[in-house]
Amino acid sequence: MVELGLALLKTLASFLFDQYLYSTTEYDIDNAPSWYYQESADEMCAFTYEYGKLESIEKAKTAAQKQMQTKISQLIDRSIYQHYKNSTTPKEDKMLEYFSKDVKLPIFVDSNLHYVKVKHEDNADITFVKACIPKQTILTYQTERLKNIQKELSIHRSDEALKELDREFE
Repeated sequence: MVELGLALLKTLASFLFDQYLYSTTEYDIDNAPSWYYQESADEMCAFTYEYGKLESIEKAKTAAQKQMQTKISQLIDRSIYQHYKNSTTPKEDKMLEYFSKDVKLPIFVDSNLHYVKVKHEDNADITFVKACIPKQTILTYQTERLKNIQKELSIHRSDEALKELDREFE
């Protein structure tokens, strides 16, 4: 079980690094600010835009939160698929299922997302947003999640073993 957790974390770290290689591509988008779609090596960023007056600022920030949640979920799914598409035991299946479904992800993103750039252009009625989370923060969060999942599964296994012993003595 520990080996599975370590492998998941290594894969996740690898995908975070690969994302940096993807982010070094330069984008030139007409009428977008020069910082739009520009990421640094140590951050994972969401880039959004919304049309409208000043109310578009909050809409674009909300869209950035949702996009970041989606990016992290896809990152987890990719790391699981990459190495464990053919898991071999029910324990592995259970752990992978817990790892892929993170009900606390929206809270994590909301708590850690930094709006690095927000630009509203009145003449075009559009707002651009760049919001980022440090990659190390994501890795630390996922490491803690994995430790908790391993602990939960160990407790579950020991409870099941005790129940089975009780059945044998009856």
